[in-house]
Amino acid sequence: MNPIDLTNMLGIGLHNEDEILIVLQEAFPFTVQSDTYELKMYCHESHRGTDSYALICKFRKARRNLYSIETGPGFPKGYQKEIKKTIERDLKKDTKHIGNMIIFSRIPVKNPYLCRDYFQILPLSDEEKKLHEHFMYFHPFRVQFKFYNSPNTSVRMSRCIKKGNEIELLLSLFLNTPISNQYLKKVNFYISDVETDWETSPEGLEPMVKFTSKDYYSTEEYPHHSVQLPEMFNSMFNRFYLLDSKLQERFLRAAYWFKHAGEVTNISRSASFLAFISAIETMASDKSKLTECKECKNKAGATQQVRKFLEDNLQGEPQKIIKKMYNLRSNLTHGSMILQEDSGTFMPMTPSSNEEFYDYNLTKKLTRTSLINWLGDQKNKNKS
Repeated sequence: MNPIDLTNMLGIGLHNEDEILIVLQEAFPFTVQSDTYELKMYCHESHRGTDSYALICKFRKARRNLYSIETGPGFPKGYQKEIKKTIERDLKKDTKHIGNMIIFSRIPVKNPYLCRDYFQILPLSDEEKKLHEHFMYFHPFRVQFKFYNSPNTSVRMSRCIKKGNEIELLLSLFLNTPISNQYLKKVNFYISDVETDWETSPEGLEPMVKFTSKDYYSTEEYPHHSVQLPEMFNSMFNRFYLLDSKLQERFLRAAYWFKHAGEVTNISRSASFLAFISAIETMASDKSKLTECKECKNKAGATQQVRKFLEDNLQGEPQKIIKKMYNLRSNLTHGSMILQEDSGTFMPMTPSSNEEFYDYNLTKKLTRTSLINWLGDQKNKNKS
């Protein structure tokens, strides 16, 4: 039987590729990676590794995304319409459900907050807190969020986790206190029985206080006794969801590195510093504008792109600060030094250690500021 191209029929480019693969792997549960960029699916385990595969999925080398699905010798005759119908049913986005996740913060959440129709932040009850009381120095809270439902259990859970991770990454950037769910060893997400309505906040609790954004980001979290918000909190989420899908993915990658910097800071200040720079580089890099050396074929211009990104989004910051920040990044990346706090020796207060401490905190502040300013500027670019 000649292979049949199912790429367009199954909605590649229209539906989420991961969700398509979830549905296909349930229909053809036995898979073999036949090549670095190919995946073969079989109807029966006895056929695995033979030429009787049902489907072959091909992935692009550069972006590693799914771009082609073809039938194989083991594909059930006339099954194309049935699998298309299953994908269209399971991947519809017409109703929403409520998801939940537990996140830990350096300071407690004492007040609820509803962010439009995106999500709400809730303090835990005393009973719920007891479940996490062994996490010393960290305070758990709950985030409820809406995500698109699916009759397929695996797709539904995948959407719940993806939306939850997205909100957590954005919160890690927009809140001025470190947050994480890395302290949980078990599954962190669960789906509410209630399908569409938000859970009511406990009576007697006032919503979170909002501070002017300038005051909010110019201080550490410790002056506050509980998690509070900047006045432009809702606006930042609105602007994120106005971005096209590629820019959203890029911004979330930058937010991931910012969150990672906070999670490893007690393990390695040097690694944490480099993660801040990676967050900046994620938004600054544009491979299409790099120049290639004719002799060695190496590409140059990445450093200039980073400096221009910082200059554009940190208006008013002295050039010497930006230059110093990136020079420190180069020294750490190429192994010529590590920050003194990572040296494993007792650190007295010296001018050099004080300077490193200042540089680290300034880099953290400037990274967050440049990313938030970039996001805010996208609204102006969309208007022009």
